[in-house]
Amino acid sequence: MFFVLTTGRSGSKSIANYLSSFKDVLCIHEPEPILIEEATLYLYGKYSHEKIVQLLKDTRKKIIDGKQYGESNQKLSFIIPALQEAFHDSKYIWLVRDGREVVNSTFSLGWYDSSLLKDSKWQKYQIEAPKTGDINDEQWRKMNSFEKCCWYWSYTNKIIKRELDKIEESRWVLAKLEDINYDEIFKLLGLKSNKTKMPWVNKKRKLKENSAWKNWDENKKNTFKKICGQQMDEIYPGWITRNGKWEELSKVSIAKKVKHFLQNLLVNVPGKTSLIYRSVKWFCDLIFRSKSPVILNKLDSIYRKMSGEE
Repeated sequence: MFFVLTTGRSGSKSIANYLSSFKDVLCIHEPEPILIEEATLYLYGKYSHEKIVQLLKDTRKKIIDGKQYGESNQKLSFIIPALQEAFHDSKYIWLVRDGREVVNSTFSLGWYDSSLLKDSKWQKYQIEAPKTGDINDEQWRKMNSFEKCCWYWSYTNKIIKRELDKIEESRWVLAKLEDINYDEIFKLLGLKSNKTKMPWVNKKRKLKENSAWKNWDENKKNTFKKICGQQMDEIYPGWITRNGKWEELSKVSIAKKVKHFLQNLLVNVPGKTSLIYRSVKWFCDLIFRSKSPVILNKLDSIYRKMSGEE
């Protein structure tokens, strides 16, 4: 039995799909109950340890249909002590991604932005620094959504490391999304080596425009360095040179860059404001008239499948 610990926006769905491709493994991405509310309240000390341990035992099984059970779920990062008690011999994959990429993604998706995702349970139970005791109320209120996204990446990885340091090294591995050591994961889970690599899925639509971290202004760069610098130094030594130059960590082929570029055109703008979508809508409205909404809904479904949202 194993669990993938991560911040989210770090390949959690990709790794679940990849590991489930092995015949003896069933790795589920965010199974029910997802623990959106429970994990956050547990972190705050408002959901008892005994109660969440029992919930885990009741809803997670070590073997399902003869396969080793694995779970990839960002909320697990906040309940590691409960996972330890519920499943004493469980193993862990700490899946981490360049903080600049994660912050850029979470910020674009509206995390910690009260004007967006108002009815989202994920937003409602997004962890807040004062309730964890990490930052006081006044400091938190003064922070904007970008700063809070930086804090989230830094804090989550900090507590993952803190809890994993209490566990035998033989039971967990650190997997950096940019350069995954597959052999370490295979060894941890008792899998035969496989030359196939993890695919990229679950690209989501941005809810607001945001440039890549390479184009951040000095204010954003300084904010990121201040909040995330220590964790970046520990996990990605060399991410910034002595003269202050930021290094790119991702090793992405030209073919994948083209694919991601096309996905961004079709999916990741504020979706329906993309040039391609508006052009298609104009054509459908002109030619198909009353049937246009049906066609556009089908097109929207195709977009979601391309992005991994369905």
